[in-house]
Amino acid sequence: MDELVGICTKLAREMDASSGLAKLFATAETAQDLMKNLEPLLLEAAEIARELRPMLANVQEQGTLDTIELLAGHATKAVTDIRELKRTILTEENQEMLRQSITIMTKTLQHMEKVSGDISSVSGDPATRQNLRHLIQCLSRLVDK
Repeated sequence: MDELVGICTKLAREMDASSGLAKLFATAETAQDLMKNLEPLLLEAAEIARELRPMLANVQEQGTLDTIELLAGHATKAVTDIRELKRTILTEENQEMLRQSITIMTKTLQHMEKVSGDISSVSGDPATRQNLRHLIQCLSRLVDK
């Protein structure tokens, strides 16, 4: 016990000699001022937490989070499926076949327009021209589908 009293006495003398005690009190005052300044913020944070509790309870009760997670899972699966479809369907071979089909249809329509112009110049009949236009439009719709 005497040794403890000796150590405490040495510490007290050292603190007193190097203004340690004054620094300790200054630090304590700064901490006290800081706590006073933080008190309104802490009260506001507590109020916000009280307001959020019912909202979070509603979210949990309604299963909103579960629904969002489920939707996210479905979206991920849909993206995976679309990528798989693209990989499977849009092969180089299929793309080339589509290009060829479009080229053939374009040429066919151009030939039909030329034939229509030739018939129109030969017949000169407005009804015939109208019928040919109607035929070309119908064929165009078939190609579009």
